[in-house]
Amino acid sequence: MVKRKWLMLPLFLIVCLLFACGKAATGGDVTAVERTIPEDAKYTQEEIAAAMDLVEKKFERDFKGCTLQKLRYDESAAGEEQKWAQQYGADEAIVLFSDFHTDKNVGDGFNGDYDYTNWNWILVRKDGGSWVLRTWGYG
Repeated sequence: MVKRKWLMLPLFLIVCLLFACGKAATGGDVTAVERTIPEDAKYTQEEIAAAMDLVEKKFERDFKGCTLQKLRYDESAAGEEQKWAQQYGADEAIVLFSDFHTDKNVGDGFNGDYDYTNWNWILVRKDGGSWVLRTWGYG
């Protein structure tokens, strides 16, 4: 019985190591995002916050080596929203903007140790339903 426990110890340590490495290999850092939602926007505070939640989830999942610093809704992009809604067959679209920093070892085609500003996030919805993130980047 004692031998079996000692044989399980290396397996347990390997599983813990893999779990720790998996956690370290996740996406971007969203722990200190500064959100800007204007009071008199086209959409309600809750609607904009829901769209921002989706962006943060995507960033956290897929933007390894990046730190999301700012996320904002700017009413000046409202003119582009109808174009995006039509392109994706939706009733409404929202354009969010973000600023983020990359670390020196970032991957996925980003410049290392660089500040990206006004990065676009396009979300759409139909019939007042939930937002769906459709595309992102400079555009």
